[in-house]
Amino acid sequence: MSGVSLEIRGLTVPRGRPGDPPILDDVSLSMAAGVRHGLIGASGSGKSTLLRAVLGRVPAACGAVRVGEWTVPAADRASSRMLARTVAWIPQDAAGSLDPCMTAREAVAEGLLLHGIASGREAGRVAAEHLERVGIPADAFDRRPGELSGGQSQRVAVARALATGPGLVLADEPTSALDPLLQARLLHLLFERCAASGATVLLVAHTLGIVRRFCDAVTVLQDGRIVETGATPDVLDRPAHPVTRALIAAELLPIPEGSLAAAHPPSPRGPVD
Repeated sequence: MSGVSLEIRGLTVPRGRPGDPPILDDVSLSMAAGVRHGLIGASGSGKSTLLRAVLGRVPAACGAVRVGEWTVPAADRASSRMLARTVAWIPQDAAGSLDPCMTAREAVAEGLLLHGIASGREAGRVAAEHLERVGIPADAFDRRPGELSGGQSQRVAVARALATGPGLVLADEPTSALDPLLQARLLHLLFERCAASGATVLLVAHTLGIVRRFCDAVTVLQDGRIVETGATPDVLDRPAHPVTRALIAAELLPIPEGSLAAAHPPSPRGPVD
């Protein structure tokens, strides 16, 4: 499946108590198919909630979300099945999202079976191919999460997300638990695979260096509102909003020489910095 567009219009997600400010407040964002878009902001700004809203996992008070030709939440069972195959989610705790009772091969094969992409032994064979592509050794295919290293578990989560050929990948700080060098390797792998398939990516990032190296565009959130959005060089090199300038000034995790810079994959749209 090639990339799909993402259209968010006037999205508002309330908090649990009446009178509290909403988690997301009138958020609008447009992403063309195949774009790699970063989402940054302070903790509690609404980044993860925005991804969950695109998945249809949080109730919205108003607004609309459209993924390709489908609205979220889905209008019927057929649309729901197509959305489930089209949108892949890599959660913040990617390793913790794996079923502890499933082997790496079973975790990846599950989506293939569910969406009718492969069946029986064929699903296991295709799952093994996806695991091999993300660098999992063959002797680890039938290990459970507790028998894998942290980096291996993250790679399995990436393989599981990409195995069904999604058109949109939502990644919520998928490498935050890894050291900078492992972050670079896994992000390189993720974006390389997505570029090969043409998948659209919306990435919540915890460092600006990651956005600069891997994303074509970036959106800045503060208190549930978008305060700045645009091409990555425009926003990060010429920030217009005080919040963006503060995030740049307060960058907490410098990018070690030879890590993210060396792992920067080629962009079909040209350099991003």
